[in-house]
Amino acid sequence: MVCLDNPADKRIKKRIVESLTAIQKETLEYIKKNLRVKPPTFEQMRKAFGVKSNQSIIDRLKRLQQKGLIDQNYLPVK
Repeated sequence: MVCLDNPADKRIKKRIVESLTAIQKETLEYIKKNLRVKPPTFEQMRKAFGVKSNQSIIDRLKRLQQKGLIDQNYLPVK
């Protein structure tokens, strides 16, 4: 996991974010924009992205988790 107190880790996170696909960027930005007390629901994300299955959303979220940009609760890592 990236520790953002470390300047080197901040540069790593920036490179990771810059390497995201358009779909990954869209998903991460949607989560950040719609985050209030908790992450948006799968239903809200399905509607926002125009997909029909939860699996599509799960796949998007897993990719962002693997890159260390969201945690296991689908909250953005600061």
